[in-house]
Amino acid sequence: MNVVAKYKERIQARELRQAGESIGIIGRKLGVAKSTVSSWCSDISLSEEQIRKLASRGEIAANIGRLHAAENRRRERQVRVKYYGDIGLKRVGKMKDRDLFMLGVGLYWAEGCKKDRNTKFINSDPVMIKLWMKWLLKFTNVKRKDFLFRIGISQIHRRRIDKVTSYWSKVVGAPETQFGWPSFKKVVNRKVYANFEDHYGTLMVTVRRGTNLNYEILGMIKAAGNFEAGSW
Repeated sequence: MNVVAKYKERIQARELRQAGESIGIIGRKLGVAKSTVSSWCSDISLSEEQIRKLASRGEIAANIGRLHAAENRRRERQVRVKYYGDIGLKRVGKMKDRDLFMLGVGLYWAEGCKKDRNTKFINSDPVMIKLWMKWLLKFTNVKRKDFLFRIGISQIHRRRIDKVTSYWSKVVGAPETQFGWPSFKKVVNRKVYANFEDHYGTLMVTVRRGTNLNYEILGMIKAAGNFEAGSW
């Protein structure tokens, strides 16, 4: 099965599962292993009505208790995620300038380019990218016109590159004229995404003439790491 076909199979599997179909029947319809279908659809919960319909067909009557237990575990996880998410929001509170400044330093420490003299930041998370750009605009002399962007994405998305470029252009609030030629990756170990059409790769944000800025940020990182020398 080629990569595009595999993406389509996964999308079809998830659509069937969301409609209440059993793992076994989905596997038979698509010609894939039950374990594969189960992995693809592990985050999809069945409603009580869907469980009853499956049970009424006699296909999973012996496992009805297991299915109810699985659904209960999913719901429990959702409650737990919300509970601890609310705790996290309270602990973070309102972000102050000092908080944002240190967060930006930490982001570059983790995801920024530190091996050459250019100021580059690469990630697939649009929120992280926007936050780091906000950090640059607020705490350095960088202007929006100083940004250059380059998309990195698997070559199987070449036909979608206009859509992908438009997506990132809206994320960063910059015209497509600030985007360089995309970097199409030849992937050996291909990752399967839940929805092929909603994958947008990574974005590399580069600052024009950012050599001195990179040295400055590296100095910030060094200062932030001084706790190892006992300053904390």
